[in-house]
Amino acid sequence: MTAANGADLIKQPLKVPTCMNWDDRLDVADKESVENFNASVERLAKLRTKEVRHSGALRSRAAWNLVALQQGLLYRIVALADGVAMAWNSRGALSVYLSSRALLETIAVLGDLEKQVGSLLAKRDVDGLDALAKVAVFAIRDGEVLDQAPEVKAKNILTHLTNFDKQNPGAEKYYFDLSERCHPNALGHTYMFAQLDLATETYRFSNERDPYNNCLMMLPALNFLSLAEQTMSSLSTSISKISDVHEGTLRKSGKLIKGATGDWEIVIGLEVHAQVTSNAKLFSGASTEFGGEPNSHVSLVDAAMPGMLPVINEHCVKQAVRTGLGLNAKINLRSVFDRKNYFYPDLPQGYQISQYKSPIVGEGEVVVELAGGDSVTVGIERLHLEQDAGKSLHDQSPTMSFVDLNRSGVALMEIVSKPDIRSSEQAKAYVTKLRSILRYLGTCDGDMEKGSLRADVNVSVRKVGGPLGTRCEIKNMNSIAFIGEAIEYEARRQIEIIEDGGSIDQETRLFDPNKGETRSMRSKEEAHDYRYFPDPDLLPLEFTDAYVAELKAGLPELPDQKKARFIADLGLSPYDASVLVAERESADFFETVLAKLANGARDGKLAANWVINELFGRLNKEGSSIGVSPVSAVQLAAIVDLIGEGTISGKIAKELFEIVWQEGGDPRTLVETRGMKQVTDLSAIEKVVDDIIAANPDKVAQAKAKPALMGWFVGQVMKSSGGKANPQAVNDLLKSKLGI
Repeated sequence: MTAANGADLIKQPLKVPTCMNWDDRLDVADKESVENFNASVERLAKLRTKEVRHSGALRSRAAWNLVALQQGLLYRIVALADGVAMAWNSRGALSVYLSSRALLETIAVLGDLEKQVGSLLAKRDVDGLDALAKVAVFAIRDGEVLDQAPEVKAKNILTHLTNFDKQNPGAEKYYFDLSERCHPNALGHTYMFAQLDLATETYRFSNERDPYNNCLMMLPALNFLSLAEQTMSSLSTSISKISDVHEGTLRKSGKLIKGATGDWEIVIGLEVHAQVTSNAKLFSGASTEFGGEPNSHVSLVDAAMPGMLPVINEHCVKQAVRTGLGLNAKINLRSVFDRKNYFYPDLPQGYQISQYKSPIVGEGEVVVELAGGDSVTVGIERLHLEQDAGKSLHDQSPTMSFVDLNRSGVALMEIVSKPDIRSSEQAKAYVTKLRSILRYLGTCDGDMEKGSLRADVNVSVRKVGGPLGTRCEIKNMNSIAFIGEAIEYEARRQIEIIEDGGSIDQETRLFDPNKGETRSMRSKEEAHDYRYFPDPDLLPLEFTDAYVAELKAGLPELPDQKKARFIADLGLSPYDASVLVAERESADFFETVLAKLANGARDGKLAANWVINELFGRLNKEGSSIGVSPVSAVQLAAIVDLIGEGTISGKIAKELFEIVWQEGGDPRTLVETRGMKQVTDLSAIEKVVDDIIAANPDKVAQAKAKPALMGWFVGQVMKSSGGKANPQAVNDLLKSKLGI
């Protein structure tokens, strides 16, 4: 039984066991236990019916899976109780023992499940709940647990769960060892098992097979059924909250869209086409330079002239492998080029050379930082190499279109994400992070205006936790802002269609940035439409582990690694470190500033503040970039040095920064020639302080009564000194003079 069939599982009919018959030899207490047993079984059966109704409202796949496991355990508990009752009525002592023992062990499993769900709910650990739900799938699949005879112990359930650990090593964080933790000791009911074992021994050595001994063996099971009821009820309450936790997490991340029929979740996957940084094309020696005259960078291979054969560009292959390593992805030591057959005027071969079943790079992941300090991990499905097509020009003539083949044959890396993205903001952050990684690696310049980085955005919507909807692909997005706008429009368009009773057609759409809407382009092709087959003119690519290791050793420090180093070595906040490493140029600029500081350990954090707040702030205001900054890294380092050594104050430093920005020059020389040094002579500062205190006796009295007013005196001293007085010296003198 799989998670998808959880609804079928909980609809299975449940036979209420035969109630135990009364026995004249039972005393009042024993008879009460039998009555409790019968009543508990009836209530458990009703609880199962109640859960069937409740489950229809669940909005989370994890909740559905856990309900399926819960119902499987409940089904088994009632079946074992049936075995206990039949054994009692037939005086089958061994059957009483086996059924009772299995019943207690099954309830122990239920108890541990309830504890785990409760603990994960308390921590609002959505990922943990999802992983626990996967355990449930293994526990109930194929219905094996449910079909077992009553005398088969519940340890078979434990075996299923233990196998999950072996088959899913990535779930260690959430996996709990049921084989150990479901032992009755964990629930504090060892005495019940001991009582059961004692009764069994009493029966074995009794000359007379007294029915009362049967009852002794049965009593622990009778008492334990009440615990099963309590546990089952508690678990039901917890499971009902799982959807709320999922929904709450989604709301916090802004992932849900309100519709007329409730909330909807967006599911997004991206196919990013990144032009490989290379002087030559993928299969020819033609130039890849941007901006040439039409058809000026075209070889005979690019033009698909008869008899021309492709020859792989090894540099492009290395760039793809380096990119895969930078994405924490698996590098496939053998990959194959395929022909993707379709007709388009700017595709002279009539097919595109790409990779289908055997890409050069396999699965990886990208950790994306979001606003508010949150992050999301987006899985990478694959990366494959392919050649770009040419460009059709429709605005050159009123009667015909022209074709420019300068781009034809340029190497592209198609980076395909898994459908792990749940909002337009996440999608934009993912493309931004991916572009940053590519730029750090030097494998793509990421210039979206020139078409070096483009994205096809796949969007679908679904009810929270429901099955994936039909996706539509928005082609050739070359702006991060437009990606966000297109996703928002497309998601709402699909929701409106579905809520009006329609259905979504799988199709390719284009985004019109002027109207802010998507429009249909063509029906979406499937893989079989392209008739892929291995390219007979190209041998498979085969690498050795040593080849990959050599490329890995040559990788630069990537954004996440650099960020961690800045936080650890300089004590920067995660936000400040993220700003500094967002772009390679910015990170390199800051690294140069650090290298030029006289005392990097002392002034590293100060340098970061100046780069982020003063330099980046001014560049943003001017609409400029770090590459053309009027203030160089060496000049900024000199300003920070002057602050750190006490030569100038922060206020003077800002004046100095403005001079350097406008006029240039060496900061240290400017400070000397323009008399910008701060006054550090205590006697000179003390005279200014004494004069101001003497002239303002009323303010002195107020400051002594309310020390916060000392700031007024600081301002007056700094004003009198032309901002050159050392602020720390001023504060120390004022505290001493005012007696604060």
